[in-house]
Amino acid sequence: MPGHRHTRPRDGESAPFHFETTWKVRGDLGCVWGVLSDISSWPGWWPGMSRVEMSADGLHGELVVQSPLGYRLCFTLCLVEKHAPRGAAFSVTGDLRGTGTVRLRSEGETTVVTIMWCVVTRRRLLDRLRPAAAAAHNVVMAAGQRGLRRTCGARGTGLIGQIRRLAG
Repeated sequence: MPGHRHTRPRDGESAPFHFETTWKVRGDLGCVWGVLSDISSWPGWWPGMSRVEMSADGLHGELVVQSPLGYRLCFTLCLVEKHAPRGAAFSVTGDLRGTGTVRLRSEGETTVVTIMWCVVTRRRLLDRLRPAAAAAHNVVMAAGQRGLRRTCGARGTGLIGQIRRLAG
């Protein structure tokens, strides 16, 4: 996947918000990719993702995220690149405009997920609440990591987990 380029603000938009989050999830790459790539399932395991409606082709989705500060973000997520099971790149429009990437790599029995967003907004509230909005983003992302860990744990760790259970 290509390197990151900052989203340049247009007239009336905020300075870029640049978020990079790393999740560590016990589970094999295939299991973690399977959960993450099923975007329509996110509201079932990711608190804060209040609604996802994916297009029939699976390349576009309308998402609504509920912030712990009380505001909602509505945006369209578009798949730009997919490198299963190693990652994907997205563009986003709506309350947020910009780009995002998800990259996965194995570290033993753990999958490391790095999520990067570089977005701007026309929502003046978010720009005025910049430090609090960044903290709210971190809360939503931490909830996503916990949900992903629970979901992958419930599914086992793929083939490695199945072998361990049989041998155990």
